[in-house]
Amino acid sequence: MTESQELSDFVDLIRELTHLLLSAGCSANRVELLASALGRAWNYDVDCLAFPTGAIIAARRGDLRDRAPREGGLVVH
Repeated sequence: MTESQELSDFVDLIRELTHLLLSAGCSANRVELLASALGRAWNYDVDCLAFPTGAIIAARRGDLRDRAPREGGLVVH
């Protein structure tokens, strides 16, 4: 599996989890915190903006100690 496919699969997982949590009435800030925590656990830098009707997710692979922008990020609406 290529790195870009792994990133895409990870974002699909986060997208599905955010959808399920928001549909169940989970608060937006908890969804955002979960997305960030899962990203850290799997060595992804994840930015999530959740609101009651959906979420915007941006993720990129990399060492989280290096906060410089990286190429190849993936954004899902």
